[in-house]
Formats: sequence, structure tokens, C-alpha cells
Amino acid sequence: MKKLLQEELANQLQAEIRSQIDYVTRLRAEDPAKLMMQPAPGKWSKVQVLEHLNSYSFFYNPEIDKAIRKASPTRGFYNPGWLGNYFVNVMKLDETGKPRKKMNAVKRHQPQFRADAASVINSFLQQQQQLLQLIDFARDKDWGSSRTRVSISHLITMKLGDTLRFVVEHQKRHVVGIR
Repeated sequence: MKKLLQEELANQLQAEIRSQIDYVTRLRAEDPAKLMMQPAPGKWSKVQVLEHLNSYSFFYNPEIDKAIRKASPTRGFYNPGWLGNYFVNVMKLDETGKPRKKMNAVKRHQPQFRADAASVINSFLQQQQQLLQLIDFARDKDWGSSRTRVSISHLITMKLGDTLRFVVEHQKRHVVGIR
């Protein structure tokens, strides 16, 4: 993949996060019982999807923070890695807005089936505000100069920029799915 202008990428990521925040904020006005209803057997409710995303945020936000603190000053451009591109592309939606590939969540990221809708929504919104701040803190850092662990294996690492891209694309995949 070609080099990306880091400032543009940061703006795109934050715009997507803000879109997700706007949508999830509107969910607060919906009936909690409706938010907890599973659309079909074996399918996650809106709250369960958000709880799944929260589990990723609880892992990745601290990892992103650590990587930002270790990163060198920015060079203005970001060159994505092959592994990061793979993970981001697996998460992308097709032209119709559907996931390109169906995936099962690893056990530690599977949601509970009896969660409190308000607390899950509030946690999601708080985690997303933190992610927006982390991207702001990362604007003057080289996103290729430090790495984060990935949640599925602590032996695998990705560049900070790839982690940011992956997290936002993963969230987009799920939030689009519950709209």
C-alpha cells in the first residue's frame, strides 16, 4: 500500500469515530428492552455488539496510549504494514455495506447475554471519546515508529497506525451492522 498523509488519515479516523458516537448517542433514547433484543437466534443485540466493541477498546486504548508515548516525531506520511493491511481489509465492508468475511469473536471478546444497556452505551461513548483524544495526541508522532500488541495474540504486533485503522474499521463493521 502507498504512503498515506498522516494528517488526512487522522481526520478520516476521527470523522468515522464521531459518526459512530452520534449514532450510539441516539440509542440512549431507545427502549432498553428493544436494544437488548436479539434480531434472530444466535445474533447479537445492539447492546451486545457495543459490549463486544467495548472489550476491544479496553484492550486497545491502553495499547495505543503506550505506543504513542514511545513513538518518534512524525514525518508527515504513514506507510502501512502488510499485516496491518491484512487485518484492516478483513474488517472492511463490501460495496453493499455487508462484511466481506464472516468471523467469530474470540471467547474473551464475546458479549454477555444479560448486560445493562445504559452502562454499556455509556462505556462505549466514553471509550470513543478517549480514542478521539488518543488520535489527537498521536498527530505529531510517527505512526510507524512504534507498535502495539494485538488482542488475539500477544506475540503479534502491529504498527500504531495500523492498529488505529484496524480498531476504527472493526467498529465501523459492527456499528453499520446494527443501524
